[in-house]
Amino acid sequence: NVDDDDESREDPHDTACCRRLMSLDNSCVCQAAARLPAFMTAVRHVVRLTPVDGCHVTFECPGSF
Repeated sequence: NVDDDDESREDPHDTACCRRLMSLDNSCVCQAAARLPAFMTAVRHVVRLTPVDGCHVTFECPGSF
């Protein structure tokens, strides 16, 4: 007998969007972020995305200076 509450609690890391973001290469994200204005990318920065509750994907990018 399966509890309906357990079935409805999907693992946030198992959602399509979360899986896709986790599969991105850090350097690819940083390369895209480098196109932002210089004041946003001059220092080391962290890009943290939360596409769904419980799924936090973080990318760390070095600064351009």
